[in-house]
Formats: sequence, C-alpha cells, structure tokens
Amino acid sequence: MKKILCGALSLLTATVFAVWQDDHLPEIFALNAEKLQPVTLAQDWTFREGMPEEGWQNTRAEGKTFRLKDNKIDLDTVAGKTGDLKSHAVLYCTITSPADGIAEIGIGCDWYFEAYVNGTLCATTMKDGNGDSTYQPSNHPFFIPVKRGENLLAIHTGRGSYTWSFACAKVPFRLPDVPEIAVGPWLDNPGPGRMTVRFTSLGNCGAGVEYRTKGSGTWLTAWDAVEELIQRRSFHTVELENLTHAAQYEYRIVMLDPAKPKNLVYPRKGEIYTFTAPDEKKERFSFLFTADLQFVPEKQNEIFPALLKAGGAETCDFILLGGDIGSSFSIDALLNTVWKLNAENGGSARPLVWIRGNHEFLGDTERYIECCGTPEGKTYGFFRFGSTAFLRLDSYALGNWKSDRAEYTLPAAFAAKQQAFVKQVMDSPAWKNAKHRIVLAHSAPFSVGGFEESITRMTASMIAPYYRDRKSDAPVALMLTGHTHTYTRTIPGTTQVAALVPPQTKAPCDGKNYPFPVVAGLGPEAETPFAASVFRVDVTPEKLTVQSFRPDGTCLEKFEIMNDGQVKEFLSLPHFDTVKK
Repeated sequence: MKKILCGALSLLTATVFAVWQDDHLPEIFALNAEKLQPVTLAQDWTFREGMPEEGWQNTRAEGKTFRLKDNKIDLDTVAGKTGDLKSHAVLYCTITSPADGIAEIGIGCDWYFEAYVNGTLCATTMKDGNGDSTYQPSNHPFFIPVKRGENLLAIHTGRGSYTWSFACAKVPFRLPDVPEIAVGPWLDNPGPGRMTVRFTSLGNCGAGVEYRTKGSGTWLTAWDAVEELIQRRSFHTVELENLTHAAQYEYRIVMLDPAKPKNLVYPRKGEIYTFTAPDEKKERFSFLFTADLQFVPEKQNEIFPALLKAGGAETCDFILLGGDIGSSFSIDALLNTVWKLNAENGGSARPLVWIRGNHEFLGDTERYIECCGTPEGKTYGFFRFGSTAFLRLDSYALGNWKSDRAEYTLPAAFAAKQQAFVKQVMDSPAWKNAKHRIVLAHSAPFSVGGFEESITRMTASMIAPYYRDRKSDAPVALMLTGHTHTYTRTIPGTTQVAALVPPQTKAPCDGKNYPFPVVAGLGPEAETPFAASVFRVDVTPEKLTVQSFRPDGTCLEKFEIMNDGQVKEFLSLPHFDTVKK
C-alpha cells in the first residue's frame, strides 16, 4: 500500500505532499481527529526579509517579531513597505506538542510558500502558487511530524502580484485528497443490463469506472456524476448500463488528479477487476441473506466474515443485507467493517444489496440513498436475477420510534409512494412471468412473539393487499426478514413457527394467512449464545433450497420450497404455537 500511495502522491503538484508525508502515508491514513497531537502555535513569529540563507530550515534566524490577527496578516505591514514579485522572506514560529506524533496545520499565502518542521519539508506551493485568492489556513492543510516539547516551523514565502497575505493555524482534521482507492470496489444493484460499482477514495476526487467485455480492446467510461457533472467526493457510485446479458466484464477505477484534473490516474496500478453481467435467462444461482449485525466493530469484523464462510459466499452470485447492519448507519464504521470485509472477500465480483432497517435511521441516515440506494434514487426497488423476481421493500421507521431522527420522517407520504411502486411491480410482466418471487424486507408484515410495531404495519401495507388471505396468480415463494433478533420461520397455513426457543410473549400472529414461509434471523441479545445467522438460498427451476447457519458453520435448518408452494423439511427446529391459548 505504501508504494502505491506514494506513486499516487507523486502526481500531486498544486500542493506537493513532500518527502515526509510520502514516507508516512500508512500512519497518516490511520489517523483520526483524536489521534492528532493537540499542538500550540506560539503567538510571536519572526520575519526575516530576503531569500533564505543556507540552513535556514534548521535554525531560527533573527528578524522582526510580529503576531497574526485572527490567524492572518499582510506581510507588507511587517516589512514596512509594499513589496513586489521579487519579495521573499523566511518566517519562523515555535510549535509546542505534548508528545511525539503527528499534527495538522494549514497555510494560505499570496502567492508561494514552502514549509519545514524541524528541518523536514512538509508542504510546498512553490511551483503553482496558492491556487485560491481567499488566503485561509484551509487553503493547504498538511500533516507535520512533531516531537514532545518545542518544534521549529520554518516557512519560505514569496509575495504575489497584489498583496503579501499570509494565514496559518491549526485546522480541523482532514485527510489529503489522493487519487487512490481507500475501500472497494464492490458491486450493487444487479439487474438485466446493469450493475452499480461503489468504492471510496482517499479524500475528495473525481472518479469513474472504465469497463469492457473481457478480452475486447475498447474501454467505455462511466463517471460518478450528477447531471453530467463529475462529483468531487470520497464515496463514489458509478452506474454501468446497457451491459450484455451474461457477458464477462473487466473494469478498473479511474480518477482525476485533484491537483491537475486533466490528468487521469489509475489507482492500484490500474488493477483490473471482473464480474459477469446478470443473465436474464439464468435459472440456477445462489445468494446469502443476513441482517441485524449491531455489534461493536471488533465483533462485526469477527462475525461478518464467519457468516460469509458459513454460507459459502464464494459460490454465491450476490449477498443481501436485511438492515440494521450496525447500531447506526455510520459510514466511517461501515467502511472499516462490512464494506471493507465484503470487498476483501469477493465483493469486486459479487453484488451486495442493502435493505434499509430502522437502525439505518440513525447516524448518517441522510446519505443512505447515496451509499446504498437504487439507480433510481430509492430505498425500495425491484430486480430480476435470471428467472427470479426480487421485491425489495423498505419497512421504514415511523414517528413513534425511539430515535429523535424519526421526527423527521414523513411516513404517510412515504407509504403512498412505496405502495404505488409495489402496485406497478405487481402489475408488471417481470413479476408475473417470473419462475420464483422473493420478497425482502427488514420487518415481517406481522408480529411474531410480541413484536407488533409500526414497521410491521408499514410492511403489511405493502404486501397484505396482494397476498394476505388471497390466492395469487403470481405467488410468492419466500419472504426474508430480520428485526426481531429471534430466529423464526412461519409454517404456512398455521399459527406455528419453527424456532430455537418458544416466543417469549405469545401474541396474535397472522403468519397463517400468508401462503409462503416468512423467515427472520438472529440478532444481538437473542436467547442463544450465537447472536447472528445467515440464510443461503439455492435457486433451481424446480425449487428453492434454503439453509440457515450459525457463524461457526453449524446448520440450523434446511428446507425446500417447491414450485407449488409445498415446503419439505430436511432439518427443522422445533415448532411452537404463536397464539395465546
């Protein structure tokens, strides 16, 4: 990683991240605001007019003393005259640090500067100048190595055409913008003729994907763009369209050099990834479903890979996340857990589809669509994978949920939009003509064991009008859910569920009124020592074979759903009644 990052940094010229940062990038990109040293810049600075003398970076020279006002000053006032383009000076300041480590400061200068700390070059704009006429410390943030005690900041500056404005201060933590991949890539939104590619960059960069059918010579390019404007950001979503069904594709990430946007950069030395476009006629495939992984990051890093292994992710075509994949939707945390782990375990070739749960309404919830939404910008959707149709529902989180964020929800308007979408799906040939139909949601459309909540009612409002106590010409084979953290599988036509333990609170359950199995997996605080599970579904023209696994690979259940709706149990948990007697 170090060599790759250094290669990317060598392309930056507006602010040259010089020798020290080039050699310490792994340390820098492991930083956060809490790990920075809380250094102090002395009030008294030294101004020494003229070109720097030999060794000026290492020893403080004598000169005029001055102070910044609101972190700024016009150096002409210190020089006592109006300078010109030939005016140069060296500035010195003492930086005090409580310990050895790394700190971050910023400089804005009309027009050139190079900054050293304890004789080490840390940043320079001597080639291209400031690049911004506001002259704020935020113009050029950079990291500096510091030792415990006093450190010497030495700056060589050259005057601009109109002023000699100078600004310097500590700045809010921000990593440098580097055209390199931080996490990813991973795939999303599989469907006939389309695929989504997601990844993050080290800082804000314009980025896209070059792709082609495997072995062909022509690369096509799709950009992370909105209304034909390439987005300068760190989380990237690129839509690939008009793909040839079942064709193998090669792709690579391309970025615009933040310093010289005319230059294209190919991160990771242009590494090429592959995937197979969905085949609209495919009748045999496999996928995984898991939900409710609200664990601390260390536990997530242990459990998620274990679930992938237990379910045999390496032989699956895609993975479904059923919501609540964290106590909150924290992008930083997910990039260091689930997204990162998925990318490292085949995610560059295998789609990962995320169904929203109630805990996605905490944290960075406003960015959920950006990070996990459909190409149409929705949290619900429909896709065909081969001959099987998938309805992706959003159970939402209504105003009576425990989070204050729920007060920002507009449940009635949301329900109306999603209901209209579901009706379109139900009326579509893609749904009606499918060999199998599977519904995905965070919550079941009914209560199992006392979990009657607003989100169960939201789900019911989407699915009940078409399937509750109704015989349909387009029957659903299976519904995959989570939320309760209690493993259950409804037995169609009965009030019973297959479960690890009896429901804690027996409550009315209309699972008997739905003619297909509704399953829910384990979650934290479940009544078992293993608070997570994963479902594997193998699809063939004749049936769905469903297996559920513990993280250690132990199979909990195995059953088949035949095309006529009949369920055959091969390995079943005990059946419990869910109705009060």
